[in-house]
Amino acid sequence: MLSISAEAGDGVEAFIQVQSIFSENARIGVLLEGLMVQLNGARIIRSSRMQISRVPNASGSSSAKSVTVTTWDWVIQALDVHICLPFRLELRAIDDAVEDQLRALKLVMSAKTRCMFPEKKEQSKDSKPKKASSSRTGFIKLSIRKLTAEIEEEPLQGWLDEHYQLLKNEARELAVRLSFLDDLISKGSQCHAESNNSLEGKMQYNGEEIDVQDASAIQKLRDEIYQQSFRSYYQACQILVPSEGSGACKNGFQAGFKPSTARTSLFSICATELDVSLTKIEGGEAGMIEVLHKLDPVCRAHNIPFSRLYGGKIILHAGTIVVRIRDYTCPLLATTGGRCEGRIILAQQLQFNVQQHQKCSPNTKGVVRLVKLLKL
Repeated sequence: MLSISAEAGDGVEAFIQVQSIFSENARIGVLLEGLMVQLNGARIIRSSRMQISRVPNASGSSSAKSVTVTTWDWVIQALDVHICLPFRLELRAIDDAVEDQLRALKLVMSAKTRCMFPEKKEQSKDSKPKKASSSRTGFIKLSIRKLTAEIEEEPLQGWLDEHYQLLKNEARELAVRLSFLDDLISKGSQCHAESNNSLEGKMQYNGEEIDVQDASAIQKLRDEIYQQSFRSYYQACQILVPSEGSGACKNGFQAGFKPSTARTSLFSICATELDVSLTKIEGGEAGMIEVLHKLDPVCRAHNIPFSRLYGGKIILHAGTIVVRIRDYTCPLLATTGGRCEGRIILAQQLQFNVQQHQKCSPNTKGVVRLVKLLKL
């Protein structure tokens, strides 16, 4: 078993665990079994078997100035993948902390380089331009037999919802049984008053005769009905299979509540026989901005800048797709033979806000002072 843990930022703990690793040539491909990725103790990704490989794309190779550029196509195959957004995971804070850590490391490396090689700075002015990379990424293909992506439910909310339904069912059954008992008592008392026969005022319960005129016997019967209702509720609770959860609520008040596996997610998407192909959009970032301008007239009118752009052309095929909300009986969406083709772009708007001075510790011995923009 391979376990890797690292502090990816201020207050950000990353943990990767792999049960087994198989590879003949790690530069070409690797097979991972029992993969698990965690952030701050919360499980993000889990897969029983995943193979990551790259193959050269002969059609994408080109030569310029006697330099051959090899295009590599990445292929990710997995038996099952489970992606979870843990309850109240501070993604924005994690993103900012990792970004600050990378900036601090770059500043430290630059300062160390200037101290150790002061003459390198003078040579860099007249240095030759950097050579272009000899390899580039072609397309990325994902082939997953079963993919599950979900948003984790609050443990307290899930536990309360489940036990509320169980208690409501038992309370309704208890009310019906007590109503039947009251009807039998009233009919027995009426028959006993109209007839002098002592057998008219008795009823059978679990093979025993109970006199409706005996208050202690009737109260004992009521107590037995209450106890039986509680035992039924207890047995229903034992049938529930508690969920492991993502681990985001290991400590604190929420740790004491364990919803079942059927109530662990607030929103979930399950896809089988998933096949996704991603390729670059022509023109790079300029091409993605052009697509955004076509889709959003406000972005085009005000020429809104973006700090980050991720996107590509997507071709998706799926055997079945099921979208559920909590444990509702009917799914929100259920399809077979899903197909999608288009472009997907994730863009973060550039913000010009007040500058803030911040300290970042890339290690335990030093502190780097950063000047960053406040993000609202």
